[in-house]
Amino acid sequence: MVRINDLKIELSVSNMYYTYDGSLTREQALEMQEESGHHPHGYGFFGYKVEGGVTTWNSFKCCD
Repeated sequence: MVRINDLKIELSVSNMYYTYDGSLTREQALEMQEESGHHPHGYGFFGYKVEGGVTTWNSFKCCD
């Protein structure tokens, strides 16, 4: 079961780094990012990968 509470978000100066301890499809990752309040159409969505059962991706910190 995919749970938004299991999504870890780290911030840098200009980016947000998402980590999910489990395998997510690209579509599931997009949905989780949107549920976290950072719609991919505004904040972007890049660097998606699944390695060793952990899913990671990035977005911009600002949607300006």
